[in-house]
Amino acid sequence: MNVLLSVALPLLGLALGWTARWLYARFQLTSAEQRLPPLNKIKIIAKALNVKVSDLLEDNNNQSNSDIDIYKFDTRSLKKLKDILSLPANDRADLYRMLNKMLRKNQLELEKSTNKKSPQK
Repeated sequence: MNVLLSVALPLLGLALGWTARWLYARFQLTSAEQRLPPLNKIKIIAKALNVKVSDLLEDNNNQSNSDIDIYKFDTRSLKKLKDILSLPANDRADLYRMLNKMLRKNQLELEKSTNKKSPQK
């Protein structure tokens, strides 16, 4: 009995240790993948934002935002933006997801209405 315990317990400890390491590595990779959008989604993101893929991938820190006039923003939108930025990260992600769905739906409806108006060949 003692021989069985002296062999089985270390083997069980090794198996549990390797399982814990494997699970830790798996979840670390998953959380890293969640921080950055997958490459196959960048095209979708660019289309939703009406920008080129290169605009998303390039480092644009050199550009000035002189073409954006912050005085033209309404105060209600600025307050909402401040409120959104104060939300926890997971709530912000949910809100961005919903906003993207609404924007995509609106864009599809606009495209659909312009396709109906233009004569088809």
